[in-house]
Amino acid sequence: MLEKVNGAQVSAENLGIPASEFINDSSNYYARNIWDLSAVDGKVLVGFGDYGDNTGSAYGGTPVPYYTNNSTQKQTSSYTGDKASTKGLNTEAVQRFVELDGTIYALSTDALNMENCSYYKYDSEGNRWVTYYKLPSGIHCYDMVEFDNKIFFGVMVGTPEYMDCIAACVQYLDKNNFETSSNATNVYFYNSSGVQLKGGKYNDQWTSFYWRVYDMFVYNNNLYAIHHRSSSNGYEGLYKYDKENCRFVQVQSGVSGSLLSVVKTRDTYGLEKIACEPILQNKFEADGKLIAIFNGIYRSTNTNLTNFEKLSLGSEYTNYCVRDAFELDGKYYLLASLMNSSSSFTTVVLETDEKFNSFRKVLSLNTEAFARSFVYNDGYLYIGLGGYPSSSTVGANTKTGTLLRVNINNYVQ
Repeated sequence: MLEKVNGAQVSAENLGIPASEFINDSSNYYARNIWDLSAVDGKVLVGFGDYGDNTGSAYGGTPVPYYTNNSTQKQTSSYTGDKASTKGLNTEAVQRFVELDGTIYALSTDALNMENCSYYKYDSEGNRWVTYYKLPSGIHCYDMVEFDNKIFFGVMVGTPEYMDCIAACVQYLDKNNFETSSNATNVYFYNSSGVQLKGGKYNDQWTSFYWRVYDMFVYNNNLYAIHHRSSSNGYEGLYKYDKENCRFVQVQSGVSGSLLSVVKTRDTYGLEKIACEPILQNKFEADGKLIAIFNGIYRSTNTNLTNFEKLSLGSEYTNYCVRDAFELDGKYYLLASLMNSSSSFTTVVLETDEKFNSFRKVLSLNTEAFARSFVYNDGYLYIGLGGYPSSSTVGANTKTGTLLRVNINNYVQ
């Protein structure tokens, strides 16, 4: 249906701020950011929170409210599983939803209790979230991807005593029984010379020795992970999964033009990435290229992923910041905003094909904060607004976390 809308200036319903009850501190607007939206069985799931300020701890978990097209009211789910919180998922924030075979999962971005790092399955029919504690020694879980009949998790882990931070930043479960099998298996990282990466003391050398994998992706039938370390030592960068030896091997360091440099770029407004924001806002393979969405659109220029180019949306959208994308009916849709002032933005949805060479405006609307996430749900478009911390140069925005809804049927030509 989106392909039948041709540049319309639209009006949106304001559904309020889903995190308003969750965020008790009215000054912490940043925690209201709608990091991700996901549609399943006519429901739109909303992810928010702040794992820097640990907002989930004060509330006793992070809830995942949802909306339906026939109501403006926020609705709630139940939460089940061993040690599950009745108030929400056992995490400080929900920043990423993952779809596997039509089922939606959420990740424990920052577990309330470090020994309880988990992933969560949404049972749509029962309207409940089921918690699976399968990630031993997990502190953070950032990503989840299927490859080679396994489910891989991008994490940060420590020993059970949380004294040594180790370099096993990925764990996996067999797909055939990943909800019933025992704890996940560690996958270790090796540099290009075949030397296994080792961690350091977790307590007294925190600033030098933590390891994380924020993002994984499948490209050209291979699994990759972007590896981060808290100090530069040449081991940051892109790693490729070696199936035969079940390990990740470094294929490039964080050099200019690489994926690691892409995710460290400033946004259109000149602001650096906030430490506790998601890394790649989206990533997918199209026309044989890897497309990375991070405050813009980046496309690989070669198959070994050593370099990326930032794509231009055209002269009309020079200063727009792209923060989300999805594929629908063979087309790709992009969400971008232009800052007119700290409380006035022009937001557009653009359409392109798999080559990403030209862009058509589908619709535009005025928003009071920048658009961070969006999802299509049975004839309606839901748009989640974002914002910066109060300490940023732009400052906090009281409209951060607002959820908007557009009835596409009203604008079909």
